[in-house]
Amino acid sequence: MPEPQVLNKNGNFSSSSLEALSYLLIDNNQSAIFETDLKGDVLANPLRFLFQNFSYVGLEEVTNLAGLISHIDPKSEICEVKGVTAYHKEVENELRSDLRKTTTYIPIKVEGVCQPFELKIVRLFEQGTILGVLMLLDEKSYNIEKLYADSYKDQMTGLFNKNALDYHFSKTLGDHYIGFMDLDGFKAFNDKLSHSTGDQILKEVGQKLISIADPNIIFYRVGGDEFGFMTNHVGYEGACAIIKKIQDAISSIRFFDVKLVFSIGFAFTSDSIKEYTIRDALLLADYAMYLSKKTKSDKVHFIDEPTAKDIMAKGNIQDTIEKMSREIKRSSAD
Repeated sequence: MPEPQVLNKNGNFSSSSLEALSYLLIDNNQSAIFETDLKGDVLANPLRFLFQNFSYVGLEEVTNLAGLISHIDPKSEICEVKGVTAYHKEVENELRSDLRKTTTYIPIKVEGVCQPFELKIVRLFEQGTILGVLMLLDEKSYNIEKLYADSYKDQMTGLFNKNALDYHFSKTLGDHYIGFMDLDGFKAFNDKLSHSTGDQILKEVGQKLISIADPNIIFYRVGGDEFGFMTNHVGYEGACAIIKKIQDAISSIRFFDVKLVFSIGFAFTSDSIKEYTIRDALLLADYAMYLSKKTKSDKVHFIDEPTAKDIMAKGNIQDTIEKMSREIKRSSAD
């Protein structure tokens, strides 16, 4: 018996073709098949549903691809890592692609839970139409949310990790303040009270930083008791206000009546600066943090653009940082 053809002789989908597609692609009624026109804006063109609409996702009012994109869960791991606007743009570019076939990940919040969907698109250029299938993914076999969480989140604190920092740096443009923060006296907690207590402190710090995070600040656990941050869309005064917020939040944590304190350094960076990069700015912030540790009376140091250029012109800043680290460790041991 010959297999059913996707198109009949008139170039339209036959009922037998749709039936075959339905059996092939639909599982527990958690899929929808639709078509739309390639002409004009494919995101705005109305969808013609060939097998049920998006009501099983609770999106029965969605009638075009732009509406579907607008329901992407902003709290999904992939949106948190890439940024909501950036991920929307990425999905839009994929749907506007001139490739014959594309597969796009669409995380949608369903009854308060982020559900992973796959949007398969076949572009029938000869017919001037698109055939699409929105399908719920089997989380047991494929979960991109877990992949992003494992790759870009620190499992102990819940903050972004060094991989996320590197990724964000690779995508960052504009003006930013980059910060480096280190817990004072953390080694003593580990040595005197146990490493499990140290881990609990780090978890508490992570939760405090998450509680004050907003669109203007991103926090990272760089490693050990070292944390970083990057500001968005704020000037110097805004960055100082954020740092004060950080200090207040961390000082509210008490362990055995000991108040936690950060030594903080931060530096300015911009893609318009040619003398040093955003990655250099993290080193400069690290350097400023060690200045904070050395002075002890002033727990925050800022390196502005002229100072940063002067420091970078003098040689390898990494060697300077390592030297300062050794000096501080020696003085702490005395």
